[in-house]
Amino acid sequence: MTLRPAAQSHEALEKIVRAIAEVNSAITQITAATKQQGSGAEEISKNVEGVSSVSKQADAASQELAISAEELSGEVKGLKALINQFRV
Repeated sequence: MTLRPAAQSHEALEKIVRAIAEVNSAITQITAATKQQGSGAEEISKNVEGVSSVSKQADAASQELAISAEELSGEVKGLKALINQFRV
């Protein structure tokens, strides 16, 4: 009769060891997924920075284009005035 409690204890310890192994496996998977998410977040951050940089460049180019268009408009007005002087 003393062997039965020992066998039950052994069986319970084996279940505990299996459960610990399963928890360990889950922790390993969670760790890997967390690292992967961190890597993905870092890549997204770099891409957002790239988009922001391109947006700033486009804004600067747009401002330069507006200035050039304004200057060109002034040149056109000046040329029209010169052409009007030569009309008979």
